[in-house]
Amino acid sequence: MRKKIVSVLVSMTIFIVLFSGNKAFAAQNVKVNLPTFKVTINGKEINNTYNQYPFITYKNITYFPMTYEGCRYLGLETKWSDKTGLEVIKTNVSYPYSEYVSKTKNSGSYYATTPSFNIKINGKAINNQKEEYPLLVFRNVTYFPLTWRFGADEFSWDYHFNHATGLEINSQNAIPKLMGLHDYYINEQKSDHKSYYYGGEFILFGDSIYYAGNKGAIYKAALDNLQNYRKIYDLPLNDIHYFPEGTYVQPYFEVRNGEIYFTYHIGGASMGSTYEVKINSDDTVSEPASVGIGAAPSPYFTNGYAFDWSSTGDSRGYKAPRYETENFDYLIAFRENVENDLSRIYKLNKTTGEITLISDKPAQSFKFRDGSIYFISNDNKLYGFSVSDNIVKTIVDKNIYDHSEAYEVINSNVYYASDEKVYKNGIEEPLNFGEKCSSIQRAGDYVIIKFESTVSDSYKTIIYNKDGEEILKTPKTMQIISAYSNKIVYYDDIDSKVYLVTFQK
Repeated sequence: MRKKIVSVLVSMTIFIVLFSGNKAFAAQNVKVNLPTFKVTINGKEINNTYNQYPFITYKNITYFPMTYEGCRYLGLETKWSDKTGLEVIKTNVSYPYSEYVSKTKNSGSYYATTPSFNIKINGKAINNQKEEYPLLVFRNVTYFPLTWRFGADEFSWDYHFNHATGLEINSQNAIPKLMGLHDYYINEQKSDHKSYYYGGEFILFGDSIYYAGNKGAIYKAALDNLQNYRKIYDLPLNDIHYFPEGTYVQPYFEVRNGEIYFTYHIGGASMGSTYEVKINSDDTVSEPASVGIGAAPSPYFTNGYAFDWSSTGDSRGYKAPRYETENFDYLIAFRENVENDLSRIYKLNKTTGEITLISDKPAQSFKFRDGSIYFISNDNKLYGFSVSDNIVKTIVDKNIYDHSEAYEVINSNVYYASDEKVYKNGIEEPLNFGEKCSSIQRAGDYVIIKFESTVSDSYKTIIYNKDGEEILKTPKTMQIISAYSNKIVYYDDIDSKVYLVTFQK
């Protein structure tokens, strides 16, 4: 594309209600029209006829209505202040596009106004009075002209127009795409503004997704062609009386040592059993193997110590933390012959049976991340040690919730919740802006941070990559998250659908 203004260009709108007390410029009315051609952004065709914020044209230039969500769909952040006006900043984050649909059909022409407030794009002030294609305000939304200067230089978009396909705009940020999983099962129940899920589990592995379907089915489907699916397992019915008749057990997937497993619990909490099934490379499965009885792990007793032995790693099943090397097991244990002894991290020699205390600091759980083990002790501080030297060091000297989802570590980046705020090691300011942290999770090479907020335009989920970069933000809460390589699949608790996000490698 040559570096010039195209005959049909897009203008970005930012969903900002204009209550400016600093009216630096006099507003002017201008006549605008609705375009007669098709407009597509990131593969999404826009319904302009009943859009509350429709595309408009002015001076043969197309103006595109960018709402709050639409702005972030194309990788932009906005800030508004009565004192300083509007600021637009390019980012690499995005989330699904939502249209503002009206019941009233739009007419062919309207009047818009020029804004009376200050505007900055990526920190640079815009003199709207001198712009050949000025910014406009229509239905309390600010519109930006997509000249090469804005669209390419400032926002890094690709766009083109022809009479056959209309106007097409594509940003370079990752866009969540709706997945149509065959026979996908999710039973969501909401109570007291909270969601509870039964079923709906899935996991990414390679170029495929494994997921729970209706009537106890487990499917495998290709990510590039979801209609290429096959059923690989039939789960048993649950025999618990408080479940509705015909309810199947719920599987929990995990990848361990490059292989896929799922567990399910059948029966009651105290008398039921947990089973594990391995999915082989040819999609055959192993016979279910019992891995514990009841809701809690069965301790393993040896040499006067009680170990929570039923674990093989972090899982949503009934498992305690454990990390295994070629020669050693790292486990949580307490001494049987010591009254009221607290659990701590021990190292068990698999050949000799020798048991070595790693740290005298009590620990209820731990996480193995990138060659090191991390844990929160009873002083609410975060500690860690490399399994190569077993030297325990203080990682975070702040009050952290004693909870497995209160911290995460990836590539030496530590994210933790303290006083309801989220911090990252080496940064004094919190990552969130007043929102209360609900959980910090790791999925593959990503860290997912969730927030509780009653503010409609606040972010409820932020995802960081292994380099510590923000790569996705959304005001929606992601549930049931799985990641593999450069892909993330999640369940959206707002529209009850599953989305796939593919990031640049």
